[in-house]
Amino acid sequence: MGEEFERRADLDLHIGLLTEHELTCVLQMQDAIQDKMGIASDENSELTDLEMETKPEDVLAEIHRLQQREYNTR
Repeated sequence: MGEEFERRADLDLHIGLLTEHELTCVLQMQDAIQDKMGIASDENSELTDLEMETKPEDVLAEIHRLQQREYNTR
């Protein structure tokens, strides 16, 4: 049961990272279209943050850091 849980968690992580990448690309394309059409965009910092690429290695490092912290508090 534990092995199956690990596989599902790994798959969920991969799907989440792929979704994040695809949404980032869509937001970047939308921004490029607005620029090309001369449409002023709001300087919304949240939207700017969403347009930044998420690096899978950063996500994995954070997961590892949190697991280590949890292990050390036991």
